[in-house]
Amino acid sequence: MSVSVHRFGSVALGVFLATSIAMAFPTRAFSQIIILRPYGGGGVPDPTLPTVIASGCFGCPVVVDFSACGSDIRLATVQSPGVVVACAAQTVTTMTNAVGTVSLTIVGASNTSSPSAPGSPEGCASVTIGGVFFGFWSVATADLNGARGGLGDLGMDATDTIQFAGNRTPDAVTVPCTSTNPTYRSRANYISITPCAFQVIDGLDTLAFARFRFGVGRNAAAGGTGSNGPFCP
Repeated sequence: MSVSVHRFGSVALGVFLATSIAMAFPTRAFSQIIILRPYGGGGVPDPTLPTVIASGCFGCPVVVDFSACGSDIRLATVQSPGVVVACAAQTVTTMTNAVGTVSLTIVGASNTSSPSAPGSPEGCASVTIGGVFFGFWSVATADLNGARGGLGDLGMDATDTIQFAGNRTPDAVTVPCTSTNPTYRSRANYISITPCAFQVIDGLDTLAFARFRFGVGRNAAAGGTGSNGPFCP
């Protein structure tokens, strides 16, 4: 499990990247990444690698605004119960629980067909909880080319693997805060650290991608629903 604490003004933000993976990821601080995902088994959002935010605000509205992410990021029109998507505003709203935390498992996908296709800028999504700004978050997508499929999208398949590999290599380094990988895109960066390492897609990201790609509950070829969409226009 990755645990971090960051301060925005007087507000302490605890970010817990819950993996539920047999081989736990090493601790990496400030993992401010929201991963959009396909549906898993039973038509509910894939639970892999949720972004869990501990806010200290109990029963408060959580608003994630994706409007600055551009056409690369598409939100699904149907989310889990208690999660409301506003397509025109490109926002997702939910609530913190009785202990002030929220687990984000937002359904969506990237709208691309090539590793070199333009991507969203780092930190394109903003998060507010109870009206308090909780920072800018980068957005990754497990389904790297899903939004092209619309209503009939099959979720993740070999084309996603090929696209991830195209973003994964060549290996990147920071010089500083700038990737030397010409096909680096934030949509394929699932695990990260600060400062500047948002620009690196490495073995931890490969493990994360594999969890989504080959999990039975979310991969149609492995017996799950493996679906995604329909998406907001």
